[in-house]
Amino acid sequence: MDKMDVKYEAQYQQVHTARNLVFNEKIREMRAEGKTVHNFAFGQNPFPVPQVGQEALKKHVGENLYEAVQGLLPLREKIVEQHGVEHFDASRVLVGPGCKELSWLMMHVIKMPVYLVSPTWVTYESQVEAANKEFHYIKSGFDSNWKITAEEFKKSISKASTQTGGLLVLVNPCNPSGQSYSRQELEEIARIAREHKIIVLSDEIYAFLSFDVLPTENLISMAEVYPEGTIVGSGISKWASCGGWRLGYHMFPKELAGLMPRIKAACSWSYSCVASPIQYAAIELLQKEGINKESDYLRKCSIIFCAVATYTANSLRKVGVKVHDATSGFYLMPVFENCRSEDIQNGTTLADAILAEGQVAMVECGPCFGRDASELSTRLCYIDFDGKLALEKLELKKEDGLTARQDVEKFDCASQYFMDLVAPNMVKAVAALTGWVEARSNK
Repeated sequence: MDKMDVKYEAQYQQVHTARNLVFNEKIREMRAEGKTVHNFAFGQNPFPVPQVGQEALKKHVGENLYEAVQGLLPLREKIVEQHGVEHFDASRVLVGPGCKELSWLMMHVIKMPVYLVSPTWVTYESQVEAANKEFHYIKSGFDSNWKITAEEFKKSISKASTQTGGLLVLVNPCNPSGQSYSRQELEEIARIAREHKIIVLSDEIYAFLSFDVLPTENLISMAEVYPEGTIVGSGISKWASCGGWRLGYHMFPKELAGLMPRIKAACSWSYSCVASPIQYAAIELLQKEGINKESDYLRKCSIIFCAVATYTANSLRKVGVKVHDATSGFYLMPVFENCRSEDIQNGTTLADAILAEGQVAMVECGPCFGRDASELSTRLCYIDFDGKLALEKLELKKEDGLTARQDVEKFDCASQYFMDLVAPNMVKAVAALTGWVEARSNK
């Protein structure tokens, strides 16, 4: 048969699979061959889905109707209740098969410049380019904790085709850096956004795993300081370990009433609805584990993540690697400048060398996360441990008024003893990485 002549749009002439997914497949292949590989490359929550969610999914497996494109009303009500931001209501929540699909559709609906933070989640630049949108990166660096400032935001706006209107995509807490913005920092960003009439897509998918927030409170949201211009994106994939369930959502303020129905229409052209059993199960999951502040599940997960992050960061600093402590989720963004050499001059050669020589898989930040190719930074996902075992081993101390980090510090949860108990594989993985650094270090 003759080869078919297919024409492609310009943005699809050269395509590539997201590097984190490529690494994940490579790790599976290497492990299938019996090779030892420590996986710091893929952001998959290692904890089991809460039991209440598993049982709810079994109970609702018979639900087979096409539900409303927007999502079940009781589910949208629970979403609003979990976030606790007063000006949102269920009528302006849009539920989709993951936030990735919703942001993809948003990029195709809007007609305005897009501003991305450097660094940011790998998918956003690809989505913006696929939608043929003008976009500009806002610079940050190690010294600013990988967070943007009002000054850098203004510099990026000055380079755009228009200084009025636009979309800022802010991942908070950040993937890949693990950093979160304070109220004051968000207020400064909001001031510039308001001045230039720029709306904000605040990706808060990791917010419910914050280490420095009391169990009865939520991380400060951009929607609290810029209510009229902020769309909040989140879901159940990270805090509830339901990545494969594919349920995310966007919450819109009333001031953006014209945008939501257009994205909703695009949703109806893309998917009919999120799988009905998943939606019904998520209602019970949110009620009993997300909204319920007495839940041990979220508390335990946050403490263990904080402990593992602290242990990993401390270990890296001991061998000369620059890294900030994580504030949420499951990422660190270390800089391996002390390993620069003739054969390691960029992030890709760094990541390849660590995998080949140290049997540790990490994705370089580089261009796929909006960083310079020559920067020797990586995204380290500290998730290579048995989450079920860790939950069983952690004896929760019923201490009132402690954040996850305070709990870790008070009960010495970042110690070698605790790590050997709850995450022994992380101990081996960190030892493999620090051993490689010591062998390769130029200082």
